[in-house]
Amino acid sequence: MIGVTLLALGRPYGYWAYNMAMSLRVHCPNMPIQLIHDQDAISDINTDLFDEKTEIKYEDCRTNGKINPSLAKLSLYKYIKFKFTLYLDVDGIVIRDIGELCDSFKGIDFATQIVGQAVKGQKDFPEMMWAETDQVFEKYNLPENAILPATNSSFMWIKKSRKAAKIFRDALKFYNDPIYPLKIKWGFTNAQPDELYLNASLALNGFEDVGQIGFFRTSHDPIATVDDIYKHYFIGLWGDKRMNQRLVTGNGQKTSGLYNKLTIQNGKKLFGENYRIGYHYYFLEKTKFYNG
Repeated sequence: MIGVTLLALGRPYGYWAYNMAMSLRVHCPNMPIQLIHDQDAISDINTDLFDEKTEIKYEDCRTNGKINPSLAKLSLYKYIKFKFTLYLDVDGIVIRDIGELCDSFKGIDFATQIVGQAVKGQKDFPEMMWAETDQVFEKYNLPENAILPATNSSFMWIKKSRKAAKIFRDALKFYNDPIYPLKIKWGFTNAQPDELYLNASLALNGFEDVGQIGFFRTSHDPIATVDDIYKHYFIGLWGDKRMNQRLVTGNGQKTSGLYNKLTIQNGKKLFGENYRIGYHYYFLEKTKFYNG
């Protein structure tokens, strides 16, 4: 079975997951949705949109009593219910039917967005911001001829298989033997980024480059058009409102910006014309882990 898996930790990310689930129900109504969650995430939302609700263990999502999204993400594999799953970060919305996309991935064990690649000795690797290339090679004894990818793990295609299991197992092993210090912090926290250790694991195990299925563009990138956005399958949101283009985030009003407008449309299609958006972008962006 093919399904979509979402991860929500803490009440605010339950709200993000709810909007993402609405978009999935509109664009691919027969696609099963699994929500991996802690209790806080589901405490204030209607969970009827989710086919599978799986509570994550405390030790897989918290460190020293604090929510640890990187640990949770690298621990996902053992919680996934589907033979084939498309994992999506919840801070975004689906904008097209993803059924054919998932069917096209069936022969692949694991895939994520590859934003850059480097070899040992390569000094210039801006896409991998967390650590120096050789630092990663030496720390984890990667093969001399390995290709180190830089990933955006906001989406991951995961097939229940030995290879996918090993990719997660190695990433978690590397995460538990972290690189210090990092070149930059993850937002305003000292949390370790899951993508750094996923990068190292994929360098060891090999990877597929399936292109960019999600739309991500910062406020520093060339200005996007609506046509640019609809070449993708989902909209993903970077950091806070200063990072994202106004076309997506709007002008501060809860009915402005493509994220809010599409979420309102989805709500009306599912619940009727009286639907009023509750979890709008300017409420949600304040809840990002790396802003607190």
